[in-house]
Amino acid sequence: MLRHHPGLGLLLASMLLLVGCATSSPSSLPTAPSEAEASRRTIWLMPTLASPLDVQALVHPYQVADIHRVELIPYLIDGSFQAHPLSRLTGEPTTADDPEMLKAEMSGDGLNLTRAIALSGLRQGQEYRVVAHAYSRSGDLISIPEASALRIEVRNDDRPLVPYRVPLRLKPVLFLGTLPLEIALSDPGNRLDHLVVTVYRLWDGEPYPQGASSVLRRQDLPGLVTLLNLSAHATYQVELRARPSEGGSPDLAVETVTVIMENDDAPATRSVTVSIP
Repeated sequence: MLRHHPGLGLLLASMLLLVGCATSSPSSLPTAPSEAEASRRTIWLMPTLASPLDVQALVHPYQVADIHRVELIPYLIDGSFQAHPLSRLTGEPTTADDPEMLKAEMSGDGLNLTRAIALSGLRQGQEYRVVAHAYSRSGDLISIPEASALRIEVRNDDRPLVPYRVPLRLKPVLFLGTLPLEIALSDPGNRLDHLVVTVYRLWDGEPYPQGASSVLRRQDLPGLVTLLNLSAHATYQVELRARPSEGGSPDLAVETVTVIMENDDAPATRSVTVSIP
């Protein structure tokens, strides 16, 4: 007859516990990150609007209000100083058309150029060139990538994470002004056949023709002529020569209008009357 030993139950319970541990699924055990994963770091970037490279009065840049989306794209600098975009999945160099290219982005209501955004997946000990791209609501690139970049070396230290300010320079927009010119005619003897209209730009007081002259026939007068492709803060002379129908005859009259063009996209209409004695 077997007698119950008081320690037998505890021994059996311990054995069952050991068996349970030995048969647990390996997938439930924590795994250490790979060396490549452990070396990937996160940095903070702040796209910062920079002054335009060209500050001439002949151009004006896009404004912050024109920006709908900003992308910050890191490029790995290799030993030959070539820059390569990176895969978001692997952190390895990839092609520019890779849909999984590593980037950070802000857009729409979340667009705030005073807020830093995180860029994860970079590796310590590597040097990168981070390029900022700004896009309009229609998807047009309105920044200058070559002038909107910052070189960054990713280090492994315990210093506080200070955002890197990446300059964002917006493209200049050429000013091509227009000016409506209303032309009236006073010709008591009905001698006019046509007007020759020539536009000159004044450089140091000297007139230089801007494009070919245009012709207005008598039946087109009075009429409205729109002068095109005018530069901002420039002075022009519009010359109107009244010609008779007979070839070789002298001009019947010459009128000149001086136009000082500002940087106004919608200037008021100017008026001139060609008077023939």
